[in-house]
Amino acid sequence: MGKYKLLLKHKDPENNISIICDNAQEALHYKRQAIKQGYEVEVRRLNEEEDTKKV
Repeated sequence: MGKYKLLLKHKDPENNISIICDNAQEALHYKRQAIKQGYEVEVRRLNEEEDTKKV
């Protein structure tokens, strides 16, 4: 399993939302909710390297 990042895009850019989910089922749940509320949804799967900052 991997983590997923959802970018919820609204007509008004100030209302854009970013959500990080632990699994695909959670991501799908939020995606469906957002679409019902009028958001355009972009889903990305995060790699483990992206989750941690390199020093």
